[in-house]
Amino acid sequence: MRLEVLQVVARAAGWRVRQVSEPSGLHGRNLGWLAGYRFPAGDEDGRGQALLEAFREPTGLRTGVAASGLDELTGLDLAYRMLWQRRLLFDFAQPLLPDAVAWTA
Repeated sequence: MRLEVLQVVARAAGWRVRQVSEPSGLHGRNLGWLAGYRFPAGDEDGRGQALLEAFREPTGLRTGVAASGLDELTGLDLAYRMLWQRRLLFDFAQPLLPDAVAWTA
């Protein structure tokens, strides 16, 4: 269907149509990495609270995980899930590496 037809139909329904492009470059790579952590698992025991406390101030992911008391593998897995959920934040203009700086949302 052509965009013009979609716009006419959308207006009739009170909607607005806009085309968006797929994120590319570093933003796209970061988003692609986090998308692998989009499933809601990993915080069944409330371990996320320990990470939220550890990231009250901006800190590197591995440093924050170590400060939370979680083991590195479990903690990084949960931290990436929390980044996807936007419970933790980071600068999307920087590569999402294990030492990327993150903070509590």
